[in-house]
Amino acid sequence: VPIDPCPHASFETGLDVFAVRRMDPFTTARAARRMLTRSGGLSRSGIIVWHDQHSFGIRARTPVPVQVDGEALRPTRAAQFASFPEALRVMGS
Repeated sequence: VPIDPCPHASFETGLDVFAVRRMDPFTTARAARRMLTRSGGLSRSGIIVWHDQHSFGIRARTPVPVQVDGEALRPTRAAQFASFPEALRVMGS
């Protein structure tokens, strides 16, 4: 069964975000259900779902590990992400 947390994401639109604010059993179960049933829209409380965002930022209370394109960066407490639609040409087959 394919798991697609952001089924409306594409190379032609902005950034899509699927994030959980905490990893307690209840929130984790709700996030798993949402991914498996492909329900859309914003979720309540501990789950964040955004579609087609130009940019967004995240902050954590304690430093967390970060990877970019598989390369590990040092742990950080804050990060900003931005969409640059014309920065990369994607070629289909």
